[in-house]
Amino acid sequence: MEIYGNSETWQAGDNSQRPRRRLLKRSEAPQHRANNPYIVDGYLPPLSLRGCLRSLFYVHNETGNIITHAVPLLFVVLHGPTWPSLRGLNEPLLSWAVLVVMAMPWAASTLYHIFMSHRGGKWVYRLLLAIDVVGICTAVCLGAMPHVYVSTLGLGRAAAAVAVLIYCHACLYSLIRAVKATNAWDSRTCFALPVLMVTACWVLRISPWGEGQWEGGVFVPPMLAFFVLGGLAGATFVPERWAPGYVDLAGNSHQIMHLLVVAAQYCMFRGALTDLRWLLQRHSNPMH
Repeated sequence: MEIYGNSETWQAGDNSQRPRRRLLKRSEAPQHRANNPYIVDGYLPPLSLRGCLRSLFYVHNETGNIITHAVPLLFVVLHGPTWPSLRGLNEPLLSWAVLVVMAMPWAASTLYHIFMSHRGGKWVYRLLLAIDVVGICTAVCLGAMPHVYVSTLGLGRAAAAVAVLIYCHACLYSLIRAVKATNAWDSRTCFALPVLMVTACWVLRISPWGEGQWEGGVFVPPMLAFFVLGGLAGATFVPERWAPGYVDLAGNSHQIMHLLVVAAQYCMFRGALTDLRWLLQRHSNPMH
């Protein structure tokens, strides 16, 4: 038999010791949450606020998404303040600002995946999605900004300032596109403009007109590779496209994208911290 509550649905069989939570097929799930045609089962029903929190204690098709964001968030919160690369800035205020920017996308995305099934429906989902996108865009913008500035500094401070301003506008444009995206391909490719600009700055950096330490630039190619691969995985629905229903709970494209973006952010901030240290040394010793 099936037992229905106000916001949570339970299912028990004749031989069950205790009731278990009923998860939905894709055809039963709210349309705004069933945006991957190859994830066919494991959807949460509309839940209350308490129900969303309780969903952390059983397995559904958002569990892997939550874990792959919550673990990096816990790493940043618990290990970030003692990270040697961060403490090496010797600027407490700047170090804490970097730490907040590092934690922002994982906090926003964890919030999104935990409460996206709230019974408030599509408007709650869109609000949480917007918060998620803003967190990602802020981290991408601020995380790559030292690279953009340092790479163009050889052209003069005015040129570097203009480059940063253009990059910020590119990130803002990407943010607007991401919020308005109506399909997976649009939402994954909306950051193409900032990625292209970071690539151009890296080419300038390794040219005779570039600036900055080699250690800062070496993190840029793997960062770009991880971002691009993550975007492609999410946009093409691989591997669940090849095996619908077999990776609903673990190993699907969204979780792979999360892992690749975590690796990309790690590279981004390793490079950013190197560039920030270089800028601080340059500022304290202008003749350096």
